[in-house]
Parts: sequence; C-alpha cells; structure tokens
Amino acid sequence: MKIQYVETSDGIKLFSWFGHDYKTHTTASGEFFMFDGGGSSLPEEYCRYSGSKPKESEISEIIGDIRLDFKWGKNYDADNNRLPTTEWILLKDLSTDHIIAILKYFTEKMQKDQKISDAWKIKHLIFLEELNYRFKNNILCQEKI
Repeated sequence: MKIQYVETSDGIKLFSWFGHDYKTHTTASGEFFMFDGGGSSLPEEYCRYSGSKPKESEISEIIGDIRLDFKWGKNYDADNNRLPTTEWILLKDLSTDHIIAILKYFTEKMQKDQKISDAWKIKHLIFLEELNYRFKNNILCQEKI
C-alpha cells in the first residue's frame, strides 16, 4: 500500500497522518513546504500542500523515514492502568512488545463483518513494516509496554 508525503528540496519528507495534521519545513535557502491531511493514498481525501506536489511510495520503501515521524499515543502503562495524559511515542521508540500488543488488540477486537478503513490498513502496515525493519537491521526494542 502506498502513502503520500511531500519531499522538500533538501530531502526532508513531510508526512501528514490525518486531516489537519499540518506539517511545515523551511529550507536553509528559505523555500517553504507544507503538507496537511495526506494520511491516505486516496486522492479524494482531504489533502493540502505547497512547495512541491505530494509523492506516493510503498510503506516498505520509506519505513526508515516513517519510523522517525509516525507517533502512537500510549494511554495505559504495563499494568493496564490509565495514564493521566497520553504519551506520544515515535514508532522507532515503541517496544516490539508494544507494537505486537497493538496489532493483537485491534485484530482481536475486529467484528466479523467489520469494514477496515484505509487509515487503519496504513497504520497496520506501518507497524508490520517496522517489525520487518527491526528484524532486517537486528534492532531489539524489548522494554516493557
């Protein structure tokens, strides 16, 4: 599955994971780039940009960039106690156990005839590609959830 992003003239990839997830970058030479709402590869979804047209790539091809930008909200500690505020954690910093727990939770909670949104498919593939990236690069992230 492909996702959209804006690539700046200095090689920065701007990802926007949902509508109104406004991202900007200004290069050293003063060029301004903006991307907002590109969390899907579907052209009819809300998407605004400036500085460069969005590109599309397979998640597997750009997971090295995605893992430095994609964040997951942690709401419970390892003992399943609700945290006072959501902790936003970069994908690269999530423990492998946490990623597996996320995938397991959403798989187990799916209803028999439930339609799966493209947004969830993208997130699911990002988590799977992160696990594959860690395996290929011999990265261990085994802290408690």
